Amino acid sequence: MHFWLWSAALRRQERKCPSARYSLLEYQPQVRPPMPIVLNIPNGTGAPTPITINPGEILFVLGANGVGKSSLLHQIYAGNPPAYQRISAHRQTWFSSNHVSLTARDRLERGTSFLHNDQIMGRWNEWNPEDRINVAIFDIVAAENRAAQDIAKAARRGDSAEVATLAAKAGPIETLNTLFRLSNLPVAVELQGDSLFAKRGDNRYGVEKLSDGERTALLLAATVLTAPAGKVFLIDEPERHLHRSIISPFLRLLLAQRQDCAFLVSTHEVMLPVETPQSRTILLRGCTYNGETATAFDCAVMDSSASVPDGLKIDILGARSTVLFVEGEATSLDKPLYSIVFPGVSIIAKGGCRDVEQAVAGLSGANALHWVRAFGLVDGDRRPSEEITHLQAKGVYAVPAVSVEAIYYRGEIQALVAERQAKVDGGKAQERLAKAKSDALAAIVPHTERLARKAAEATIRDLYLRQAPDKAAIEANAKHDVSIDMKSVVDTELGRLGQTMSAGNLDAIIAGYAVRDTPALGRLATNLGFRDREQYEAAVRKLLLDDPIALASVQQLFAAAIAACLPLSLAAAAENPVAA
Repeated sequence: MHFWLWSAALRRQERKCPSARYSLLEYQPQVRPPMPIVLNIPNGTGAPTPITINPGEILFVLGANGVGKSSLLHQIYAGNPPAYQRISAHRQTWFSSNHVSLTARDRLERGTSFLHNDQIMGRWNEWNPEDRINVAIFDIVAAENRAAQDIAKAARRGDSAEVATLAAKAGPIETLNTLFRLSNLPVAVELQGDSLFAKRGDNRYGVEKLSDGERTALLLAATVLTAPAGKVFLIDEPERHLHRSIISPFLRLLLAQRQDCAFLVSTHEVMLPVETPQSRTILLRGCTYNGETATAFDCAVMDSSASVPDGLKIDILGARSTVLFVEGEATSLDKPLYSIVFPGVSIIAKGGCRDVEQAVAGLSGANALHWVRAFGLVDGDRRPSEEITHLQAKGVYAVPAVSVEAIYYRGEIQALVAERQAKVDGGKAQERLAKAKSDALAAIVPHTERLARKAAEATIRDLYLRQAPDKAAIEANAKHDVSIDMKSVVDTELGRLGQTMSAGNLDAIIAGYAVRDTPALGRLATNLGFRDREQYEAAVRKLLLDDPIALASVQQLFAAAIAACLPLSLAAAAENPVAA
């Protein structure tokens, strides 16, 4: 395009859009050269934990609710507000207009007010949220118009090379739309005069009518794309209002646009650091307060170079320093019960026994995760004592039963739950317990042979594995025979279960056989006054939360694991609940 055409086009733009005439002297954010910043995080030892963050780097902060993530970001910000750009977790995302309502002078005054008020109340409140949105809209409109001004100036100087260079560079709005498209947000933004509009297909409307997630993405991008060089962004919960399939690529692509800035991102979304290569992660486990001020933070840094499999990263990001892997899924009975039995420990469901063993071994062998103490808990499954000892040496402990149901339906737990239920509905606890036991035993009778054979199957499999050839036998190329009298094993198991049934030892039956595959547990629950097993099992967990004596009786079943996993104070309390 000829220079006079560029100039004419820009003059028309200036007539249509007054914000294009903003003086760079009137509104020009202070630019400083990017440089590393050292974050000195107090840890209570007297010597703070220094963490260096470089331009272009992303440092995530993960931790459970209440461990001090927002306090940490606020304390960093309050130490030197001009160095940082805040995006708070409690930010407002709705706005009433798509039109620039601030003057350049207003913009400067708002920026000064934000710096002052955020030092005071930034952790728990956002001062003047509507104006923050107006500032974000102002900044991206002003940045777009400054790009147009730069082209106009180069055209007026007759500098065709500079015009070509500037015209080839994507402006803020074009960059924003590219980010939307690559993140699967089906909307585009365009500037007309001093107003921003959204386009979705053939529909065009003001950006104030975007969805919550789209407005969130727009405001995040407007703030990041227009900030001065050298800023360190403190972003609290960027995932708010955005689905994780969108926030992960959107945030990664957005932050990559600002290699001249650094980013400290507090989040609950554990996949963000996993899916962001070369990022580092601060694992925040807790903090100490003096009044309302956080004085020390318990944290560790996981480097981007750590050779830790993604599966293990997902397990431990946001977890406590002690992790207990258990069998089952997140929705199974194991995890909610063990979360009560092992207070202060992160319980992670990990599928089967082998999955638990591999997870413990993987974390224990990861030097980059030296601050994580990993243990495992697996079903007893009639394991011989030497195998249990071998597992314990690796940090894996066996439940003293074939499954977790044996804990929920222990006789003494049934009795305590029955007494609590009787106080609610006026029933007679002892009569209910007797009827429940009788009906449960009757429900098992038709299944005794199947239960015995299933137990025998586990025994036979264990006998076979014990007789499997070792490395020396394989290298000797010798013939290796395995002989198991399976009928004898089955007959022995049938006899054992028959004797246990005759003795009416319901605890031993539930602990030693897969009774959950029979109607017996349902009969127990309904006879004790509950609608079904689910309601009874919830009542058991409530009992353990309310009654330290009942909890201690269950914790004694896991004495070795308790001693290994829990801090000494909690382990002592588990042994002596009355004193505690």
